Amino acid sequence: MSLFHEYDFKNYSVSKLDFFPYINVTEDRIKEDQENKVGAEIFWKIDSGKQLNVALNPDFGQVESDELVVNFSQSETFYSDKRPFFSENHSLFDVKGYRFFYIINTRRIGSAPDYNCSKYTDSLKNMCEASQEGITDIDYAIRYTQQGESIDFGFLSASEADEQYSQGNDFYAIRARKNSDNYSLGYLGTYTERPVLDREAKVHSIDLTYRPTDKVRVDTVFISSNIEQGLDETKKSGEAFRFRLTASPRKGRWHDMGIFFFGEELDITDMGYQISNDWLFLGSQNGLKFSDYDESSVFLSNEFEVGYSFESNADLDKSSQSTYLSYKSTFRNTSNIEFTNFYRTPSKDFWITRGSLISPYIKKPKNYGTKLQFMGPSTDFFKYILEVKREKGSQWSFSALGFKTSYMAMADFTPRDNLSLSLMYQHSKEDDWLNWIEDNLLGIYKQKQRTTIASMNWFGGDKHELRMKAQMVAFTARQPGAYLGDATGSLNPIEMALPPFSLSDLAFQIRYRYEILPLAYLYVVYTKGGRIVELDEEDSLDKLYKRPWNDPQADNFTVKVRYRF
Repeated sequence: MSLFHEYDFKNYSVSKLDFFPYINVTEDRIKEDQENKVGAEIFWKIDSGKQLNVALNPDFGQVESDELVVNFSQSETFYSDKRPFFSENHSLFDVKGYRFFYIINTRRIGSAPDYNCSKYTDSLKNMCEASQEGITDIDYAIRYTQQGESIDFGFLSASEADEQYSQGNDFYAIRARKNSDNYSLGYLGTYTERPVLDREAKVHSIDLTYRPTDKVRVDTVFISSNIEQGLDETKKSGEAFRFRLTASPRKGRWHDMGIFFFGEELDITDMGYQISNDWLFLGSQNGLKFSDYDESSVFLSNEFEVGYSFESNADLDKSSQSTYLSYKSTFRNTSNIEFTNFYRTPSKDFWITRGSLISPYIKKPKNYGTKLQFMGPSTDFFKYILEVKREKGSQWSFSALGFKTSYMAMADFTPRDNLSLSLMYQHSKEDDWLNWIEDNLLGIYKQKQRTTIASMNWFGGDKHELRMKAQMVAFTARQPGAYLGDATGSLNPIEMALPPFSLSDLAFQIRYRYEILPLAYLYVVYTKGGRIVELDEEDSLDKLYKRPWNDPQADNFTVKVRYRF
């Protein structure tokens, strides 16, 4: 170090203020209505470590559509937030546990309003039920972050607009974190007020990341929730805990062990997300990777991974144990092949009956299965993936009665540097698909699902961007049989006629963006889609795909101009 000279640098304060007003016009082609919105976003970089973002009457009509998911399980599907205001500069608030929980799920802000139509007279009750919306306008959102060498601090707040027959919710979050060379200790608290339900939700969490060496890392999170809902005098509080230990003792070897515990009364869903409650999960993954091959070898690397998991309810009544073994080989031409086998012991499903007192769980047989996936060589023009699965249940946290066979093919084309095309098709069939209907009543069906996703991305120089995406799902359930679960977890057939049904899902979107000047854009977006459920036995893929196109729930044309000052 003595060879270097000493220098003094002046620490200049960096401050920048950007103002982004917007005007948005949306034509609802179903309601034959037009909505005009005006709002603004303010981004103030106070200095190198402090930033204040404000959104006034924000609109996100230009955002990409969500992936279509058909989910009949007790667990809510988690969707990431693609709205720029909430997805950008959010890492300080991102306290989570794998895909099992998120303390803050910003998708709650601006989601479907709360309604209490039962408080109205019959005529107003019918009007209330008929006027229910799927999203809520946001009056404002504020985020402040301050990040320093050892202390980070943040504040997030949002308030929804009042709708007809509903009042908007208010969301608040505060974050503090202490950083050191080998650890960070943080607090994240949220408060949500939902006036229609007379509900207040408070969540507190403490998170610790500890790195005793460069090869070992420990992550822990403790969560507590408290709910008070005056509408039905609900009061509940719960706890959750997450522990994770990762280690890489040497090159090509790793270990990953985790514990998740969610109490029976845990509820962080007012502003967050949780996959379940009344749940304990222990899991480990251990792997070896060999990559020291010379250039004459066909291999780039070979990986072996073995894992184990244990599940129970919060009372430690065992649900199941499972194990898996996977092998992945990557070849020098960039193609790879992956092979996975898993086995799950006979199990108790405590969650499918949604807390039924008559049947607190359903017994499931032993589960096992195989997955084989091949990814072809990646070239500038073309790449593809082929996958086949034959499984009863799944590798992680999902048990079943019967086998499910699935085939998937995906191809990406890049005919030009500025043009890419993608096409995916998946076809699956499941024997003895078990579906909860109510309380201890369940149905067993022959189930089939077909999914097609097609997309195109085009870039015209630095100014133009055109994206198109179509997602179509056809889900059918046939030959239904009715069963009642009992206190021992057995399914008992009953004489009850359950109808077969067909579900069709569509999400179609074309998005064009023109850059007026840096960070100022013109957006033109067309969106169409919806979900149709019919009690029939239609099996034609063409007809099932066309149903939501011919009778959409959303058919919108949007023009938005976002300028910068």
